[in-house]
Amino acid sequence: MTPRVLPSRNVSNPYLQYWFPMSLNDQATFKAIVLSSLSHERINGLISANMASLTSTKEVVPYLKQYYLDTITSINEALHDPARATADATILAVLMMVEKPLLQDHKEWSKRSPFQAPLHGLQWLDVHSAREPNPVHQMGLHKIISLRGGLAQVKTPGLAAAAFYRVLVNSTLLLSPPPLPFVALSGQNASEIENHLLLGTMNLVNRLNVLNKLPLESELRQVMHGLRAYTANIDDYISGRSPSYSPQAMCDQRNLVQYHLMSIGPIADTGLGAISEVCRLATIIYSIGVTFPLSGVRAPFGTLAMTLQSELEKNDLINTWPMLEHGEILFLWILMVGGIAARDGPGRGWFIECLSEIMFVSENVQWSCVKEKLRMILWLDTACDMAGRDVWSEAHALLQIRAQRTKSVPSSPIAHQKLKAPCAHCRSKKIKCDKDDPCQNCVRSGLSCGSAGAGAAFQARVHVFSMRQKPCDLCRRRRVRCDKEKPCKRCKDGGFRCVYREDQWVESLELRSSQAGCS
Repeated sequence: MTPRVLPSRNVSNPYLQYWFPMSLNDQATFKAIVLSSLSHERINGLISANMASLTSTKEVVPYLKQYYLDTITSINEALHDPARATADATILAVLMMVEKPLLQDHKEWSKRSPFQAPLHGLQWLDVHSAREPNPVHQMGLHKIISLRGGLAQVKTPGLAAAAFYRVLVNSTLLLSPPPLPFVALSGQNASEIENHLLLGTMNLVNRLNVLNKLPLESELRQVMHGLRAYTANIDDYISGRSPSYSPQAMCDQRNLVQYHLMSIGPIADTGLGAISEVCRLATIIYSIGVTFPLSGVRAPFGTLAMTLQSELEKNDLINTWPMLEHGEILFLWILMVGGIAARDGPGRGWFIECLSEIMFVSENVQWSCVKEKLRMILWLDTACDMAGRDVWSEAHALLQIRAQRTKSVPSSPIAHQKLKAPCAHCRSKKIKCDKDDPCQNCVRSGLSCGSAGAGAAFQARVHVFSMRQKPCDLCRRRRVRCDKEKPCKRCKDGGFRCVYREDQWVESLELRSSQAGCS
């Protein structure tokens, strides 16, 4: 497990220099470290498909179970001893037990994350996130640390940082707030790391960032800015453009941003305010896939994708994007990461369908243009491009099928009943006539098409322009003719949601018109 478990500059190997020697004087700690190390070795072999050096699970499980029970007995004895109950050795023993040690050989160990994230091995994140959390022992660890007076009172080098980190991994797997405060490997406080991380985000480009123009909760917006900054640092680190970054600094930045993200609980709101909640869910998907990459064995991608779909459907948010500044970019990103997280699950088709609707009204639907928009929110090419392009390909294929189906729809029989010239009423008012018999303008104005009197014509001056319906959002953006029905024929034939933004505007004009008539 060493030295990757705690990359440090001041202490070359705290695991061997401090932890293991301490365990030689404490039976509970020794057993817990041996058990955790054996489980770590087995999981590392399982997820890397390197089973040659491992004893078969069938042979080792009976010994693991017995050793696990012996370890629990020893820890309980330590907890009943007032002199040892809150000692560093006991905290270390319980820390080794916050992940379940009993494993099974099955095909899920070969399951990979849909993202191709770099740096997934920092602090053995890939191994720790493949182990099943043990919430009971984690609660016990939290209680012991509280009785000790907090992590600041833990003196063994590296132990406080390791306790925070292991609990953060488990909290992310369980999608719950981390119960322990942030502790850096470098010994810096959170504000110093944040200042260094966000150093480059105060320039003009970032002040004009898309995130600043979206109706997001302020704490979530700050976390997303931090993720953007850390994403840029990852890109610089793996490309060699920033040789000054050490593994320790990358761990501290990554853990701090993830800590802040998981500390934001569900955001309860309705209407446009619910956008913050769907952004929070999409941001967690991005984090566990790219910046805090969990093992595909236990990463909760499926749970997050289903929750994200439910939130989008519950508040009908999928139809609100035309009302937002940069709404197309935001929802393009949300649906893209949702589609990636859904993998081959039942919700993937829903994300693909919604994504194709947004692409349908976009001017540029090529992958290069779509990726430029995704980069405006959160996107790392090396980690996201392969999965993102697969989602885009499916949406683009669906878009082409729908476009072809829309073109092949036969003309309406009503088209054969149109007049050759505009009616007399539309001609006199110099407004566009649909040449139907009767035309829609006359129908809305309550006139007899082609035989309106003077009084009726005067009445039409008040209402024709104010009451004339507007095309639906899709037809307006595509600049094609809309029959203004609900739903319109083009949206109905293409299988799209037909949305009108002008309903409230028309209602207000009706009210003003009626008030003017009364006066």
